[in-house]
Amino acid sequence: MDKTEEQYPKNPLLGALELALFMKQSVERFHLDMNAMWRSFLVPIALTPLTFLMLYLSHHERPEISNLTYSEVAGLFFVKGLVGLALSLLILYGFAKAYDRLDRFYLTITAANWSSIIPTALFLPIMITYALGWYTWDDIYGISVILALYTYAITGFLLTYTFKIPWEMGGFLTVVLLAINETGFDIIYWLAS
Repeated sequence: MDKTEEQYPKNPLLGALELALFMKQSVERFHLDMNAMWRSFLVPIALTPLTFLMLYLSHHERPEISNLTYSEVAGLFFVKGLVGLALSLLILYGFAKAYDRLDRFYLTITAANWSSIIPTALFLPIMITYALGWYTWDDIYGISVILALYTYAITGFLLTYTFKIPWEMGGFLTVVLLAINETGFDIIYWLAS
C-alpha cells in the first residue's frame, strides 16, 4: 500500500461525496483500472429508473414532446443517452490520447460515473414535491437549472483533477460535454416536432 492509499483509502462513495464538495483528494478515492471503470457503470444503470421516473413526471411540460406517448419519449431519451455517452467517451478518450493522459482515462470515467450520485440525490426530493403536486414545473424549473449548473461544475472539477490538467482545459472539456448533451435535447425536440 503506497502513502497516497494510506492517506486516502479507496472508497468511491466517499469520493463521490468529496467530489460534490469540490475536495481535491476525492480523485484519490477511485481505482485507476479498467475493471473499476466497468463496475462504475453500475451506478448510472442503478440511477436510470429514477431518471426515467423524472422523465415520466415532467415530459408533458415540454410542448415539443407533450403529444408523444411516454414510451416514445423514453425511447428517444434512451437513444439520446447512449449516443451522448458514446460521443462523450470518444471525446474524453481522444483528449486523453492527444495529451498523453491515457493512464488517467479509467480513473476519469470511474469518478464521473460515481459523481452522479449526489446531484441525483439532491434533485430527487424536488421531483418528489413536484410529483406530489406541492409545486408546479415552473416552481421547480429554476432550481433544476441551478442543479444542472452545479453538476457541470462538478464535472469540470473532476476533469481538472482526474486528468491533472489546468482548470481552463477542464472547463473547456465540460463545455464540450454540455454541448453534446444540449444538442441531444435539441435533436429530440426537433424529431418530436
